[in-house]
Order: sequence, then structure tokens, then C-alpha cells
Amino acid sequence: HFNVQGGGAIFSQYIMQFQSEDLKGYLVPQIAIDQAKDCDRLLLRLYQSFKESKKYISPKGTASPAHIYVRYDNAFARINLKLIANDLMDMILNPRDIYYLPFTVCKLAKLKSATLEQKLIRYLDFSKICCEDVCLPQDDTDYYPSLKTIRREVLLTVMDALKNFPTSDNFSRIRKIYETSDDKDAKTVAEKTLCVIRKKMVKNTG
Repeated sequence: HFNVQGGGAIFSQYIMQFQSEDLKGYLVPQIAIDQAKDCDRLLLRLYQSFKESKKYISPKGTASPAHIYVRYDNAFARINLKLIANDLMDMILNPRDIYYLPFTVCKLAKLKSATLEQKLIRYLDFSKICCEDVCLPQDDTDYYPSLKTIRREVLLTVMDALKNFPTSDNFSRIRKIYETSDDKDAKTVAEKTLCVIRKKMVKNTG
């Protein structure tokens, strides 16, 4: 639980030898804080290991693995993602990972990838996200996070990320959500994104 200056370089040499995803998750922040050598590639490998583990989706009736994925999200948000951007996008651009890694998705959006933009736009229609997309059974009762929770948070993250793609089409898409949504948080995020896009569009045309 302590951040020891220089510890990241040591952890990075041995972290892949641990089998516990919980333990690796607790060591991840130190690696990101110290910017250990090749930490971008290492974090990519570590998150892939988490995705392939039984910890990635909690069994029915148990808490979500937030103690793991929040640490990865903060770690990715702290480091330079340019060299791993394409690999990271290929790995995480599904609804569950967008839910797990909202800060990471928004940071990737700053790189202004057209491929990423199209994938984000797809999830604005969050009602089309189904149980299969997030690896849950049709009866997702007592699974955490639930399909409903993932859908809602994905929408919020995607709208926030799309402020980095200031086009008239995106403005219209998000304005429609703002005008039709009953979710106060969704309206708040939509309003902020609309404001940013409007300013950037004016600047670009000026």
C-alpha cells in the first residue's frame, strides 16, 4: 500500500512471476508512478493477463474487481500511451473495458484516432449493448457490475471522450442525447461536451 521511490523498477522485474491478479493489481501503481523502463508494454501485458483471468468477471453474488481495474485505469492514465495506443485500443474497446477504464479511454481519445472515434460513436446507442457483449448470462441478476450499470457508465465515458472529436455530426448526436435523456448525469456530461465541441468548432472555423 506504500509508494516507495524507485520500487517500480524492482517490481517491474518480478511482477509477471506472480499468479495472483489481486497482488499484481496492487503493485501496478508503483510501476506507473516511477515510469519504470518499458512500463507501457508491461502494463499492457499485465492488463491482458487480468482480462484472461477468472478475476476479470466476478462470479454471481460477489463484488466487482474494482480494486484491480481502478488501479490499471489510474496507471494507464498516468503514463504516455502513444507507443501502445493501437494495441491498447484493440484490447479494451468493448463495453466492459470502457466501464473498467474510463480515464484511459478519455486519454486515448486525445490522440484523435479516427478508428477510436467510430468505435466510441457506436456505443452512444448504449441500449444495443447486450449481455453477450459484456460476457454475462441473459439473466444478469446479482452480477456486479450489472448490464444496466455498464450501459450507463459507458454512455457517460463515451460522451466525455467525444469532446476530442469536435464535428457537427458528433455535436448533433450528443445534443440528441441531451434533449431526450432523463438521466441527470448524462445531461450534465452531454452539456459539458457540447460546450467544448462548440468552442472548438468556432475556433477551427475562425
